[in-house]
Amino acid sequence: MKQLLLLVLLTYTAIAAKSQSISLSLDNEYCPSTEYTFTASLPKPYSSMIGEGGCYVTQSPSGSGGYSVTFKGKFADANQKQIFRVYFSDGSNYPFEFKKIKFLFYSAASSCSIIQPNTGTINAPLSRKRVGNCCCDTCSNNSGC
Repeated sequence: MKQLLLLVLLTYTAIAAKSQSISLSLDNEYCPSTEYTFTASLPKPYSSMIGEGGCYVTQSPSGSGGYSVTFKGKFADANQKQIFRVYFSDGSNYPFEFKKIKFLFYSAASSCSIIQPNTGTINAPLSRKRVGNCCCDTCSNNSGC
């Protein structure tokens, strides 16, 4: 009986030691174009991380020892699963797959904030004179273009 209990305990410890987790739930819904901070617990040191399916890493992972890393990322407005894939030092990888990204393109009702351009950064040309196929700012008497 002691041997069976020890075997079960060792099996559970081995599984827990190889598992990975991420701070934001994979089952929650997320808004596109919103920056989220993630903390991932990893079973071994990571070497790099990428976004797939439209999501992307906005701040590279940082952490001590490589077993727990914090990074920032955004999801795209794409109606598909999006993955943050962690590559480990030994060449293996693990995907953190998010399947519930809100799709704003066709959705009129959404709890996500409305995405609007910053009108302070839109530059439009001032009045321009049209001369033939040419537009210019300093034309006088229809010449100089």
